[in-house]
Amino acid sequence: MGRVSLRKEIISRLLPAASLLGLVMLVGTAGYHVIGAGRWAWQDSAYMTAITLSTVGYGELPDMAIVPYARLWTVVLIMFGSGSLVYFVSVITALVVEGDLTNLLKRDRMQRAIDAMSEHIVVCGLGATGRHVVSELISAGAPFVVIDRDAARIAELEEDNKREIIHVIGDVVADDRALEEAGLVRAKALVASLHDDRDNLFVVLSARAMNEKLRIVSKADDVPTASKLKRAGANDVVLPALIGGMRIASQIVRPTVVQFLDEMLRDKQLRYRIEEVQVPAGSVLANKTIGDLAAAKLADALVMAVRDASGKTFYNPPPEQVIGPNAWLIVLARMDEVLKFRKALGT
Repeated sequence: MGRVSLRKEIISRLLPAASLLGLVMLVGTAGYHVIGAGRWAWQDSAYMTAITLSTVGYGELPDMAIVPYARLWTVVLIMFGSGSLVYFVSVITALVVEGDLTNLLKRDRMQRAIDAMSEHIVVCGLGATGRHVVSELISAGAPFVVIDRDAARIAELEEDNKREIIHVIGDVVADDRALEEAGLVRAKALVASLHDDRDNLFVVLSARAMNEKLRIVSKADDVPTASKLKRAGANDVVLPALIGGMRIASQIVRPTVVQFLDEMLRDKQLRYRIEEVQVPAGSVLANKTIGDLAAAKLADALVMAVRDASGKTFYNPPPEQVIGPNAWLIVLARMDEVLKFRKALGT
């Protein structure tokens, strides 16, 4: 929700109550002025109406006891008009005391933060998969926006991570406005991690229509659905059941490797990761060798593989391996070193 929409929502909450109170004040003031046949000025009539509606009882206007229907009009205002003031005060109380205004201001601040983002990642769905995606994005220092229709999930995620999570609360399947508010047209990637495969399919279709260059990765429960998601526009599809089965088998046949990877991922201090770093055509490393990279000391990283621009991958590259322009380096390094490496290469 943008800043204009925030103002509209606040006005839409206040306007009915304020209009009703204003109408009652106007009618009450006019009533006293007419009943008094001009003996009471407009400001005095308005004052009498205000203290009557608020039931403060500061006293009557002069000669009210002898003016016909003056006190009867006061009774009518108390019985039928005081509710308008109560209604207005209750709306103000809901906005301030009950936190509605705070929530509206938070949403405005959140939207301003999203509007300033670009090349970020949009995560749709905060189920078991989505929560792990967010945790890894936080570890990687990647900018992201979460979309979920359950505000309680957002609050729980913020509590678990001890930080504010940039988010949009909305049903991404039923309404594309959630994707728009998340800045999808400026994003570089989207993760579809909703519980139902059909929902993920809808999200992929909508996201691809809104941003043709977007990289889309979706979760799927079975292989047939995975092929449909790719036809719908997903670049990659991840099957948690398949990965889980492979993980179980790996625990049997290569437990030491699995333990190594687990320890690496759980290490919250050193934060080692296997990451990818692109070498742009104009980079200082373009057409240099792995040995040149080591000599340049751009970062403390172990190069595990080189993938050239044609897509060919060279594993465990020797020192004389040439790093062509637009190649990708697969490295094992701390996240701070990865960020340092990318900055040095201009990516």
